[in-house]
Amino acid sequence: MKILKKNLREGKISVLVDNEEDLWYLSEIVKIDDIVKGKATRKVKVGGNQDKSVKKTFNASIKVKDIDYEVNTLRLNGEIQEEWDDVSLGSHQSITLELGGNLIIIKENWNKFDLSKLEEAEKEHFEYLLSVIDRDEATIAVLKKQGYQILAEIKGERKGKQFEGEVKDFFGEVIERIKQYLERYESKKVIIGVSPFWKEQIEKSLGEMKKKTLFVPFSNSGKKKELENLLQNKGLASILDSDRTAKEISLVEDALVRISKNDKVSYGMKEVSELASTGAVEILLLSEKLVKDVQEKGEFEAIEKLMKNVESTKGQVYIIRYSHDSGKKLHSLGGVIGVLRWSG
Repeated sequence: MKILKKNLREGKISVLVDNEEDLWYLSEIVKIDDIVKGKATRKVKVGGNQDKSVKKTFNASIKVKDIDYEVNTLRLNGEIQEEWDDVSLGSHQSITLELGGNLIIIKENWNKFDLSKLEEAEKEHFEYLLSVIDRDEATIAVLKKQGYQILAEIKGERKGKQFEGEVKDFFGEVIERIKQYLERYESKKVIIGVSPFWKEQIEKSLGEMKKKTLFVPFSNSGKKKELENLLQNKGLASILDSDRTAKEISLVEDALVRISKNDKVSYGMKEVSELASTGAVEILLLSEKLVKDVQEKGEFEAIEKLMKNVESTKGQVYIIRYSHDSGKKLHSLGGVIGVLRWSG
């Protein structure tokens, strides 16, 4: 996403959608009752003939009443705020946003959560492919800004004395699928978690793809549930240091270990807020689902105050998505964890 113009005094930010993921981000950033401006189409009657109409495109300004997101399209439905020809104030109008579209968003108050979402969408992101492979089972996924997406689950067959041949064929099938996804998603790297026992056989099938392949020693199975275990792997930390999903999972899992050991950590809104006010919170983990829930209830002030307290004492704030298991674990603990500078 490109931010074309920003004027927070007027509460106005203009953006350009240059990636399909931007539509998902905008569906999270735009809220009910925000004002948005963009290209819209409307059927207009021609002359005095009430049976004949043509579609016309115009710049519409609407107050959002409904948000409808699909993979390639974002439809914002609302009420007209500025008259155009025979389109009256308050009448219903939709703005449909696709790749390459512009949108102006006007809010009474841009809170920190929405601004952080916007900043994240603006950052360049290289999509990695991930795969966990075992002798007869594999899962392939693509790592996106908003999490990972399972692309394929592949199973092979074992047949007694022909076992070695079957494994070789299976690995070849998996690598062929990975090659197809590399081209489709224009990924720069594929990260394969696999036992060293099978690595040599897999390498034989790589060919030119070897230049784009990074191996992580991983003795677990090839089931899709193992992807999050792969993302927690310390050997992956340096490779994906800038990737949000990998970082989120690592942060939450580390905090959970601290909780099990009662090691400089606290959780729950009340407890963490009290510690943040004293400067004790070094890292704040917030469930994105919790943040959205309090926004919808109009109770965002307490969360915003907590974030500001942590940042004012040079702490770090992370909004953790609910889309992966670690995010769900965080939410089940109240959605708030504070990693402390000293014991609370």
